[in-house]
Amino acid sequence: MNKVLICGEEGELTELPVQLRSLGFQPTATTCSQTASIACKDQQDFDAIFAHFGEFEHGAALADVSQYRVGLAFPKEIQEVVSAIGSQIDDCLLLPVAVQELRLLFARQASNRSPVQHASQSHPKIVGIDGGLSKAWRIVEKVARHDTNILITGESGTGKELFAEAIHSKSGLPGPFVAINCAAIPIGLMESQLFGHTKGAFTDAHSDKEGVFAKAHGGTLFLDEVGDFPLEMQAKLLRALQTGEIQPVGAEQTQQVKVRLVSATSRDLESMVGTGEFRDDLYYRLATIPIVLPPLRERRADVAQLIDLALARYSEKHEVVRVLGDEARGHLTSANWPGNVRQLHNAIERLVVLAEQEEITAQLVRDEIDLVGTNPPELVIEPRLKDLCLKEALRLVEAQLISEALRDSQGKRAECAKRLCISPRTLSYKLKEHNLQGKEIFNG
Repeated sequence: MNKVLICGEEGELTELPVQLRSLGFQPTATTCSQTASIACKDQQDFDAIFAHFGEFEHGAALADVSQYRVGLAFPKEIQEVVSAIGSQIDDCLLLPVAVQELRLLFARQASNRSPVQHASQSHPKIVGIDGGLSKAWRIVEKVARHDTNILITGESGTGKELFAEAIHSKSGLPGPFVAINCAAIPIGLMESQLFGHTKGAFTDAHSDKEGVFAKAHGGTLFLDEVGDFPLEMQAKLLRALQTGEIQPVGAEQTQQVKVRLVSATSRDLESMVGTGEFRDDLYYRLATIPIVLPPLRERRADVAQLIDLALARYSEKHEVVRVLGDEARGHLTSANWPGNVRQLHNAIERLVVLAEQEEITAQLVRDEIDLVGTNPPELVIEPRLKDLCLKEALRLVEAQLISEALRDSQGKRAECAKRLCISPRTLSYKLKEHNLQGKEIFNG
């Protein structure tokens, strides 16, 4: 929302244009409803119109405007204005208007309207176009209705599954959207989870069970963290994609499935292909159309809107009223958020719950930022790394970090993997790649 039209007497709305400008909007003020109605029809780029709620009644000058209708009312008119929401107006504000109420109104408007209009988005939970996100949306628009595999890459918390859902919603496919996190499946159960099994196929197979491929028939299958597939399963996945056939564990016959495959990973699959951890033929089949999602630190222009949306969402969820002062908001917008949108949302929810009064204090925000560590430590490059090519330097640093994590976890691989924020399976790959052994490192 950029341009806003205000209709009303100057005495009632003196501060409203100033408040809107402080939030980055471009207000235009009129005192006559007829003039405002003409402006809305002639100048179509107004995104919203603010006027007394009575001006939107049937037969009034502004009754037929198509812009987002915000009804203004005095406290004594509260019952009337609330009853007008949904029919005559889209939202309401009580006079005099506070800046925080304006922020919450725009957050509600952004979450209630279908995708962010200027970005041509189609998922109400995804906000913004900054830092390369608009490019990702353009690709989604072009390929959503084509039967081609898509690989979404990006750091953890950047919204890969939300983009996969958006692709499905724009695809027009009649079948369901089915998602599965590959990193969370034990290796022994992966084939069964993907392709299903028959009764008696193994000890705990008490009945036939469909896998995710069969469940997604006619729709979209989203494989998250596809980089965690072991090599044996990569071969079986490739065959299913090549032939369109799956064979449940214990079954003698194959069955045909038709799915649109969208994959995602936070790992560098190209590097994994180079080290032999990931099959090149599978990689090229998965990445027919690549989509790269930028981290939140590269989307600075979107942070303010994300904060407002999260604040409105979690205030409603926990049935409280919470607002942010300018200093508190400044701390949130300037933080780096290495965990991206997911980390920001988690922080906002904690602030909403922990705040002891309506306004979330700057000190509480500072404590939250210190707790979650939103600012990465200063990078110090060892002299010996400067003489190496990038690939060798990264390998050396990775081996060193794994070694230190193993020592800190006393050689316990599960704890080590948790410290490194990777799956135990990935840790096993890395130990073999770097010729490391947890017990030897711990004892050394």
